[in-house]
Amino acid sequence: MPDRRESTISENSENSEKSEKSENRGEIPATVVSLAAEATELENRADELRRELVDVDERMREITDALHRLG
Repeated sequence: MPDRRESTISENSENSEKSEKSENRGEIPATVVSLAAEATELENRADELRRELVDVDERMREITDALHRLG
């Protein structure tokens, strides 16, 4: 049969694990909010880059047309 000291160590370990799980549960919503905000920023940046690529494509077509007229 375990002595009282072993039982206390086991109880402390279990309490510590429960405390860590509670802390982690509190961090999960904050992490989700943070990741959602970052995802929104990345989506906005991706949209901006797509618009810039459209502008570059249009400019390349204009230059190509101008070169064909010269040639």
